[in-house]
Amino acid sequence: MLIKEFIERRVSFRWGGVDGEDCTTWCGSYAMALTGRDPAAVFRGTYDTADGARALIADAGGLVQLVGPILTDHGWRRVQQPTTGDMAVIRTLVDFEGDVPVERDVSALSFGPLWSVLGPQGPAGIAQRKAQLVACWRWSR
Repeated sequence: MLIKEFIERRVSFRWGGVDGEDCTTWCGSYAMALTGRDPAAVFRGTYDTADGARALIADAGGLVQLVGPILTDHGWRRVQQPTTGDMAVIRTLVDFEGDVPVERDVSALSFGPLWSVLGPQGPAGIAQRKAQLVACWRWSR
């Protein structure tokens, strides 16, 4: 499946990736479509709220520490310069608390000049210049 087809398909937002996807399980589903292996399988369905997702990530020491070893075990290699089809962790604006912007690390797919992320409204694009790359992986097998 081409990344464009994956990003354009309809998907419902559901924490934990059961009967829908969240940003990290959505990237895992992309990996599954590409490689036949779901790196999110180890935690898919183990939480069903934003607090549950944050606890899972905190217990791992962060999102990179959660997904990085799993991706490496599934044949993805860490790269410095993203290209279309790579999976990444980016730091971006996710909300506001009053007037204060809230940034978090989120899972994303590199798609041309954009990061594609999944949020409650579905897949969306974030300009790469508006998000900070934290870590990036490329399928290597």
